[in-house]
Amino acid sequence: MKLMVAVVWLLDLLHTIMIFTSDWSWLIEHFGDPGVANRIPWSLGITIVLTALVTVITHCFFAYRIHCLSKGNWFVVGPILVLALARLGFASTTCSKMLIYKRIDIFVDRAAWVFTMGLVASSILDIVVTASLVWYLDHARTGFEGMDQIVNTLCRYTVENGLLTSVGIVISLGFWLGMRSNLVFMAIHFVLAKLYANSLLATLNSRRRVRERCGTSADGQRVFNLQRGPTLKRSMDHLGGLQSIQVDKEIYTKRDEESGTVLSPAQTQVETGKYSMDTASTSKMQEAAEDLAV
Repeated sequence: MKLMVAVVWLLDLLHTIMIFTSDWSWLIEHFGDPGVANRIPWSLGITIVLTALVTVITHCFFAYRIHCLSKGNWFVVGPILVLALARLGFASTTCSKMLIYKRIDIFVDRAAWVFTMGLVASSILDIVVTASLVWYLDHARTGFEGMDQIVNTLCRYTVENGLLTSVGIVISLGFWLGMRSNLVFMAIHFVLAKLYANSLLATLNSRRRVRERCGTSADGQRVFNLQRGPTLKRSMDHLGGLQSIQVDKEIYTKRDEESGTVLSPAQTQVETGKYSMDTASTSKMQEAAEDLAV
């Protein structure tokens, strides 16, 4: 994961440099040229490929999460990977055509469909990935209130991240289809790489919270924070019953300063509220916790 983050960071840095290079060409190098808006700097085509690379890495990471949550369902993961590679192919073709034609009007006349297909593929990918993650996260519920709250949080993060990138793609596609004669669509497209990179990093950062909510005991066993009362009973029934429950308690004693006597443990007893389950009947919850922390 660290290598993936480093690669995304490097690609995003190069993307930013290419944007500055394109702006320099338009605003400084060709200042006063009335046809500057129709020019395609070489760096502009490179930004298309860099955006696609960040997009593909992000989609492949989410495809890996879907693979884990779906227990290896390639009927869902396979099409996502194919679309991601197709997206990269469209972007590479777009870059080559921009480098060849070097003018917006010629590119629009001869290769506009390639750029359009790339944006459409990204939009479809965002919808499929978001819907698949929400579906499998919802089916990862265990019946434990604490775990289900984690699932709800992850579902919210998934929808928010998917919605953010989808809106960016749709806006860029709308300007591209409606205003091809100018570069408004490209200004929106510049932001897409940042949106996908932040979506990936936000998802990676959320894993820490999941792991903290699904902590590990000193002997390596999974420890879960559960609610007492009817919720806990329903959760046990959901798992088919627990063969054993170990309740961890901490006893604190306090000495009376005046009399010097030790107060009874009942007066200072504190229960941690953590239940450590070590039976086969908890395997479903353990597997769900591991999948959610991927």
